[in-house]
Amino acid sequence: MKSLSITQPQQEECNTIIDDNGQISSDNKTSANLLGSYYQKTSKLTFNEMDKDTENYARKLVHGCRSSEHGIPIFKEFFTMQELNMALSTLDPSKSPRPDNIHGQMISRLSDWGKKSLLEIFNLSWRLGRLPRDWKKALIIPIRKPSKKASDPESFRPIALTNFSCKLIYMEKIILERLTYYLNSNDLLSIEQYGFKRGHSTADQILYFGQSPKLPEP
Repeated sequence: MKSLSITQPQQEECNTIIDDNGQISSDNKTSANLLGSYYQKTSKLTFNEMDKDTENYARKLVHGCRSSEHGIPIFKEFFTMQELNMALSTLDPSKSPRPDNIHGQMISRLSDWGKKSLLEIFNLSWRLGRLPRDWKKALIIPIRKPSKKASDPESFRPIALTNFSCKLIYMEKIILERLTYYLNSNDLLSIEQYGFKRGHSTADQILYFGQSPKLPEP
């Protein structure tokens, strides 16, 4: 209702992007390249020596979870058809197709043979610890922020659409279910953590904080 009450302008500025030299892009391809260059510049991360040490430590932990000698079974076992069906049951077929042009309706209506083939791809990727190259591609849709100039690259919020097969919404969900089960069954999550936990929300945290006993004054 708030958005309906705002007077919408009948005419808006052209969405041609202006580069660092003040030149206006002449076509959509040039505008897309300018946006791509801007996103590449702003998303580039710099790492110091401490960050690299943390990365190496995390890599060793992940390798230890899957090693044959001391690995955790839940992180070594192949995905099952039951897990795949669970992930498929949560699929929203109305979502937009990704770079592979595979629609959600196509995935949701796979035959038993199609599911078996998809599961084999997942298990191969899981065993090798690598993703297919095409699964790393994304379709970037720039969405202009409200009341922002259409000529400024900073005015556009990038929305990345990744392939259904990986987002998989499936493969990710299967791994998430295993990881969540492991963390909960071993009490590795603090009871005070409410973010990214099923059945918990910020409202629960606010209620918990508001009802906590006050500390005695010094």
